[in-house]
Amino acid sequence: MIAHNHFPLRGFLKCPKCGGHITGSGSKGKKNVYYYYHCKSRCGYRYSSDIVNDAFTKELKKYECHTGFSHLIKKILLINFKNIHQGLDVKRKEISSKIINLNNRLNSAREKYLEDKLDFEDYQLIKNESKKKIDVLEMDLQNQKLTGKNSDITTKLDQVLKVLPNLSQIYTTGDSNGNVFDFCRKTRISRNDFSNTPDQFHPFLYLIN
Repeated sequence: MIAHNHFPLRGFLKCPKCGGHITGSGSKGKKNVYYYYHCKSRCGYRYSSDIVNDAFTKELKKYECHTGFSHLIKKILLINFKNIHQGLDVKRKEISSKIINLNNRLNSAREKYLEDKLDFEDYQLIKNESKKKIDVLEMDLQNQKLTGKNSDITTKLDQVLKVLPNLSQIYTTGDSNGNVFDFCRKTRISRNDFSNTPDQFHPFLYLIN
């Protein structure tokens, strides 16, 4: 694995026995030091780090693909991304329209109250209900804006797709400024950006998140 590191998966594994966090350590024998992944709890789970690391490398090989296939993945994901974000734009407009309508209702109630066409209790009721709904909608609108904030998606996809043909090699040698996990973190692409992507691409999305 990464030079001088027998536990590249430490911090990423869950104990199959109790669900606790897995750590790693060495055990000194008569001639050699033997390295194991083991659970932090007292459940007793322990497994050779070499076997676990090799098994993970073999698993990564399943997701390696030809460069031409990477181009197909990119095309499908970009189409999906565009469709999702078009939907977000529509939803943002709907929320903004609701906020405007509630503010208009509030202004109308204020004018009627000032003209003695609406008593104070009714005005307060309309005011409190409207403001409560506006606060919820504004929070929803802000969340929608944060969800759609990813204008550099093409560049980030290119970064991730570049590693797919040699995914296991990048993991084992620690290329790409660290390891495959660090690389994927730096791209900052979320599976939520591609929530409607066809099932056959879900393993790929787990690799980029």
